[in-house]
Amino acid sequence: MKIIIAFCFLCISVAASAQVTFQRNFRNSSPIYLWTATKSGDNGYIYAGQRWLATGVVNTYVVKTDSLGNQQWSKIFEPSGQFGSWAYDILPTHGGYAITGASNGSNNTWVFLLKIDDTGRIEWSKEYGSSMGTAWGKRVRQTGDGGFIILGDAVGGSNGISNNGVYLIKTDSIGNIEWSRTYNTLGEWGSFIENTANHSYLIGGYSLYANPSLARGFLMSVDSVGNLNWAKSYSNNISLSIGRHVKLADGTHIFGGTLGNGNTYAPFILKMDSLYNPIWAKQYNNTPHDVFNALIEANDFGYVLIASGTGTMVLKTDSMGTIQWVKSTVGDYAVYVKQLADTGYILLGYSSDSLSGTSFSFIKTDSLGNSCFSSIITPTVMNFPITVDTFSFNIGSIDSMRTVTFTATSNGYDTLICSQQLSTIIASTPESQNVLSVFPNPTNSIITFQTKNTIRSIEVYDMIGRIVLRKNHNFGSLSIDLQNEPKGIYFYKIQLGDGIQTGRFLLQ
Repeated sequence: MKIIIAFCFLCISVAASAQVTFQRNFRNSSPIYLWTATKSGDNGYIYAGQRWLATGVVNTYVVKTDSLGNQQWSKIFEPSGQFGSWAYDILPTHGGYAITGASNGSNNTWVFLLKIDDTGRIEWSKEYGSSMGTAWGKRVRQTGDGGFIILGDAVGGSNGISNNGVYLIKTDSIGNIEWSRTYNTLGEWGSFIENTANHSYLIGGYSLYANPSLARGFLMSVDSVGNLNWAKSYSNNISLSIGRHVKLADGTHIFGGTLGNGNTYAPFILKMDSLYNPIWAKQYNNTPHDVFNALIEANDFGYVLIASGTGTMVLKTDSMGTIQWVKSTVGDYAVYVKQLADTGYILLGYSSDSLSGTSFSFIKTDSLGNSCFSSIITPTVMNFPITVDTFSFNIGSIDSMRTVTFTATSNGYDTLICSQQLSTIIASTPESQNVLSVFPNPTNSIITFQTKNTIRSIEVYDMIGRIVLRKNHNFGSLSIDLQNEPKGIYFYKIQLGDGIQTGRFLLQ
């Protein structure tokens, strides 16, 4: 498919250092949702998720890009004799990638492990599960012996599973099962798995063991054959789910996750000592992006948290969890973040809006999280207490395995629908003078732009590049009414007294 650039303009902003920032969105002919992404062995990036067909069937979708977000290839993987599949995790391995997710049969759902080479060619594939229940793979890691460990969830009424349980599968280097275990009480869901010392594994997620209506975050350690070493729960007065883990150089740990009570949610960062006892915990409230997605340690030993809601929030803290800056985009859902040598960040995920549907997105920001269409938001930070408890699991096993044949179909190239570049420049004007507030975002009709500087003019574009509004101005505040325009994502370019600010907002 020929790549078509449907909308492109140059964005200039003022920042403290010179960096290049850009954003690319690629639209597929069918809706796509990309749940995972990571850096590839050739310094590019690879995404995995699902693609919906017009027939309602969903299949695994994988996209490979170079280091600048240029698409190199994409593949659709369809299991034979099944009703579809979708990927939750992709892992770079020597000469290729391992993918795990779920394949949907007529009566049940199985975990799959698919091995492909670096061009997307299938090498082998396996399924794991039980004809009596439902299971899906969520994370895959390579083990020291060259095999794989898969973290999944299993639901059913047999093999020791009375409710939802954590499901571990250990395989050899070609996917043959070596052992499997299930761990459950009243319901557990796993979020991550990491290799630790002594060939053990650390698993985190959330549990309902003490109260079916109140989730508790949990951590558990198992040895090399799945025997439980220990399990701890971490609770607050509202539900708590642990989502990601980073081990720090001094042996301590940080974890990211989500707090919620069914109506409101907030992402959090939790610092623990080497024995997984809490040191401090901070939640970040009053943001439209309230569900935790990713967490990394930054080059300056602070942390970068990614959360989603109506879009994506990039939140930078110092080493104590104190907010340093926060940026927001509308319509983008980042699932991966990485800091580069220039101290900027790569955000990978997908975008969704009523005009263009869904697309995969590649965003490069500067060191302060600025991108072409980012805006500043101001969440509040609050310490919260953590209660720690120990508990145990009912342990069972599911040892069923079968070979499944996947068919790989080249998807060609997706359509490039958005390619903006932001070149930041050095200026003498203090950054505080150039802060542009845009609110409310999303909006139903009226949106206001406000700055300490002077707004000289504004242009508003829709997703296909059509100018829907152009207006001259000479004040620090400007409100416009778009109630007669279709719902969707819009882009603005504002001429200030000493520069240009760009961004986007959602009309809903």
